[in-house]
Amino acid sequence: MDFSSESNDLRSEFRIAFINGLLEKAHTLVDVFANDSSWEKACNDGPGSTVDPQAIADHLLVNEHLIKPARALMRQLEQRPKGLRNTTEGPKKTKELLFLVFDEAANLWPLTKEKKKDGTPFFVLRRMLGMLKDLPIWTFFLSTQSSTEALIPSWELENSDRIRAGELIPLEPFLAFQLDLEAFKIMELNYDAELKKPMSQFATAEHMTMFGRPLWRVFLKVPRLLRTIAQQKLISSKKYKPTSLNHVFAALSSRLCLDICLDETEAIALAHKAVNSHLRIVLRVESTQTNHRETLNNQGTSFVGWNLTSSEDNRSIPSSEAADTQYACSLERMVTITPSEPIVAEAVAHLLCSKTDKEYHWNSGIATLANGLLSRGLVHKGTKGELFARLLCTLARDFHLKDKLLKAERVDTLFPYAEPFSVNSFVRSLFNEKWLQRIMDFTPTVPNTRQWENSRTASFSEVFDQGCMNFTHFTSTSVLLQSSTISDLLHNLLRQQAALQLAFNQPVWDILIPVYFGDRNKEFDPTRTSAVLISVKNRITPSPFSLESDLRHYAKFAHTEDPILSILMDLGKTRDPEVVVSGLPKAQKSQPLAQQPQQKAQPMAQKIKQHLFGIHALGADTNTYSSFEDSQLWYASKKLLGEAMPGSRGVRKDHDDFCERNNRFDYHDWESRFPVTPRVNLEEAAEELDGDAPIEEIDVPMEGVE
Repeated sequence: MDFSSESNDLRSEFRIAFINGLLEKAHTLVDVFANDSSWEKACNDGPGSTVDPQAIADHLLVNEHLIKPARALMRQLEQRPKGLRNTTEGPKKTKELLFLVFDEAANLWPLTKEKKKDGTPFFVLRRMLGMLKDLPIWTFFLSTQSSTEALIPSWELENSDRIRAGELIPLEPFLAFQLDLEAFKIMELNYDAELKKPMSQFATAEHMTMFGRPLWRVFLKVPRLLRTIAQQKLISSKKYKPTSLNHVFAALSSRLCLDICLDETEAIALAHKAVNSHLRIVLRVESTQTNHRETLNNQGTSFVGWNLTSSEDNRSIPSSEAADTQYACSLERMVTITPSEPIVAEAVAHLLCSKTDKEYHWNSGIATLANGLLSRGLVHKGTKGELFARLLCTLARDFHLKDKLLKAERVDTLFPYAEPFSVNSFVRSLFNEKWLQRIMDFTPTVPNTRQWENSRTASFSEVFDQGCMNFTHFTSTSVLLQSSTISDLLHNLLRQQAALQLAFNQPVWDILIPVYFGDRNKEFDPTRTSAVLISVKNRITPSPFSLESDLRHYAKFAHTEDPILSILMDLGKTRDPEVVVSGLPKAQKSQPLAQQPQQKAQPMAQKIKQHLFGIHALGADTNTYSSFEDSQLWYASKKLLGEAMPGSRGVRKDHDDFCERNNRFDYHDWESRFPVTPRVNLEEAAEELDGDAPIEEIDVPMEGVE
């Protein structure tokens, strides 16, 4: 959408006259400075005819046209009526502060004839502003199209001799721009009412714009524009290019929770581009100093064949964009994330499910992710295929909602890809059709023991019939699940339409998808929240899967009596694909102690108060998962599977384990640090065997002998 035709109508006559007058005075002052010989001398008065900062600061023209007017302005502002503010020393008058805001800061780094960025205007302006440091004046640089190197130039690009010599240290960038501000405000005003909000309202513009950046709230009165605005802001363009690394990374990060590897210079450039133009945010900045300096020839080689920009031709980099890559060798190292924003996730779901003349954007996006991002080490793959598992779940929910839209005569919502869907629908869309009857009809057997008397059982389809999901994207956590907070976490995830990549060291599970079993049109009931829990394995042979052995972990969900679904994705199993279903019945409610029959003390059988179902999915192709019935999608995803999955877990794993053991103080006790084979008394061993057997034939370890 092009708003340029409306821009002039938004400018007042006063503003236009003020800017025009300012420009006229600026042109006049340029001539005054250019024709003053003493100014030219001050600019070349330093060692080796370099700039002398002090000589410039003390110059009469600077004092006359910069410092004096600034002081006069502050004096006038101080004369304005002021209120009192409370301090530790009693009430005091408020002091005036002046904020100077420079919009479109990218214009301070123009391109030269050689297509290189020139930061001279930025450094000159910064020097001028530094001369006003004794005044209460603050400066902000803003721009929707600015670049991080323009706002926080790296050490290699810095042109200040005093900074490079260590005499001055630039202020660290301010990064703490908070997300979810609208949600905080609403929770502060209506905490109880907000927590009771029905799930049916979670897919409305009023609710979805609470999360992420405040920008989305601006369009609340015209919600039909939200999807278009979110798409254009995300890709920084009106046209999505599925072969552009930047576009694909931006789109899939908002859905699949992609993390950038910061080990390569090219990945650092990708992070900067994502922050500059694709809604990714910075958590912290780490100075590169000279560690990442590389020659332009090497830099050019690393970009051959793929477009890190928005070029139409994905096999070349246009000159204006190639200038960006020249800075990749000196960019600051940034730790970044793509925030959880329901508006963006829904918009990208619609985008990826859209079809070009040849294929869906999902197909080409997955191919670019595999060939352009994963294969080159720009994006973290995970340790055992978690990225592929997140992709499977996202494809399942997208294709289900897409089919639902195609069958609908009309769309009753502005955000159809944010609408809730049933657990049964998700499972039907996830797994190949030949396994569905086995899954849906499976009914756990009630053990014929006293401990399981009156326990209830039902088929999978019956148990999960009322279960509702609404995730549109994945986010991540580094904190382990806690039983005391699991109810709040599930509620938060449902409100923000998110699923969770669990902490690296989380026992048993890798992925959590929240489920709600309550009435969507009534007050939200936290006790009706449950989950689909997914474990990911990468083994050639089937992994062991037992609900009973992990029962203690399911105790974290003690807040609810609603069912839990556990899925083990055995992605490394390439032969004989199969889906195995298991389950435990819902145990009877505990009786009060006085009503319990007297019986001999005996170990309690392990049981839970929810229905617990397990699905062990062996394989990763179309024989197991229905999304890959599209041959083009499977072709792209097969490459992704190869990139996202670690290698064989056999001999190589033993090798890697031995390497890790060299980190000796990861083993704190004697047994783990020195796992030796106990010595064997050969004579005693011989006696335990046939007394006639010669000792040389006994198969026992001997020192010095292999």
